[in-house]
Amino acid sequence: MIKTYIAGILLFLSSCTLFPYDETITYARGYLFGFDGDIVLEEEYAERQFSFLNLKIGRSPSINMVLAYVDDGRQEWRSNDDLRLFTRDGRIEKTVGLNSDISITYKNTFISLTNPDLRQSPLEIKLIKEEPILFNYLGEDIEATYKAFRYNVPGIAWEQTVEVISKDNLPLRTIQQINPLMPKTRIDFYFKFTQKKEA
Repeated sequence: MIKTYIAGILLFLSSCTLFPYDETITYARGYLFGFDGDIVLEEEYAERQFSFLNLKIGRSPSINMVLAYVDDGRQEWRSNDDLRLFTRDGRIEKTVGLNSDISITYKNTFISLTNPDLRQSPLEIKLIKEEPILFNYLGEDIEATYKAFRYNVPGIAWEQTVEVISKDNLPLRTIQQINPLMPKTRIDFYFKFTQKKEA
């Protein structure tokens, strides 16, 4: 059944003049098994001058976003097409530019969503697990901390587990759902630090 469904989609897409046959096969392969840009290699990290993250929503191709600024622990990341993502301690606090955006106020613990719209609904957050783990980061196994948070929005009966892997209080990976109608989002963080020159 699934093979017939996928074959039908491929046939439909390849018949469109907008999608050449070879691109359709490449995209289908990437959708099923992952795209080349989904994993950041050591060489790509070394070539980058600034801190960046790799954002992947569901099975879509991932995008890289550059750290624009840090303000009181809140980090703003921007993509080439002006998608903006705000994080705090690795967790998504706000998005701007997606079809479905999210805004979380951790101080008062409220959540707002667009598409579907939800305004200032109470959000319950609870740390449910914390443990040391080994995590493969840039091809190397490192000791890190795994934290799992339960996010519950009683007003719409939406509950999710937000997972954050960090080392020395810097996030390495986050898995979080932005919207109840969207698949989970994976974020891999890659920080670059400049050395201060001594006078």
